[in-house]
Amino acid sequence: MTQSVLVTGGTGYIGYCLVRRLGELFQDVHVLTRGGDAERLNALPRRPTLHRAPADGGKLAALVTSIAPGQVFHLAAPPGRAGPAMIDDYLRYSLYLMEGAAAVSGLRFVNVGTWWQIGDDGRYKPTNLYAAAKQAVHDLLVHYASQGMSACTCAPFDVYGPGDWRGRFVSALCRAFETKMPATEGIQLVNLIHVDDVVNGLLAAAAAEEEGCPLYTLGSGEPMVSLRQVAERVAALAGRPPLVDWGSVGYGPGQVFRPCPADRPPPGWTPAISLDDGLLDVLAHG
Repeated sequence: MTQSVLVTGGTGYIGYCLVRRLGELFQDVHVLTRGGDAERLNALPRRPTLHRAPADGGKLAALVTSIAPGQVFHLAAPPGRAGPAMIDDYLRYSLYLMEGAAAVSGLRFVNVGTWWQIGDDGRYKPTNLYAAAKQAVHDLLVHYASQGMSACTCAPFDVYGPGDWRGRFVSALCRAFETKMPATEGIQLVNLIHVDDVVNGLLAAAAAEEEGCPLYTLGSGEPMVSLRQVAERVAALAGRPPLVDWGSVGYGPGQVFRPCPADRPPPGWTPAISLDDGLLDVLAHG
């Protein structure tokens, strides 16, 4: 494909995996960075064009318009425990990103939110300030969609995969055969989805043509499991149990014990990687 594409949040794990895939599909991949470590992106076989995002909103919008991408994937996010200043910065950044994108004819804008902004009844119920900020960005995008921009938001669930450097549960669990891993009681349910399925879901959302600004959910398609059940699956697949110190870590504020249903997939997309196959992938490749 000759169309250009723009990604924010490309230095994060999901963003990196998306950029790697986009490099296989598009000749012209651009990544907006804001100071994150770009070493992994620079090491990709198809290295993307990196742009340092201007701090000035008008200059940021002008940069996006000058790139003139056919698709924008907005994965940038504030830290999970961000305070008001970081939330304010994230919202401003997102707003001027949309403003620049709105000036590009025929552009498709795919925003990435979080299931933390959705209650277990499917209604808006932010778990924390981060989730509320993600909802605010979706609401801003709804406005731009009403003005003619083609747009949607995708909310991935609990993403895991090989090479995940974030220290999340699955990656830590698949390495916990020599040293005991601290953990909560492990009774909370999770909807684990492999990062390759998430990338395919984002690409499907980019190709969708539904009107308005739908909010899609990217879940595994399998029944939810508890963290303890995940550990049991890893033990069966690896042939030995991981060492987990259950209950050594307390639950944090706003802990969700049952995620909302993942019942709004992008048109034409279904996850392809089972939990067992995904865990085997992580066990084999780290």
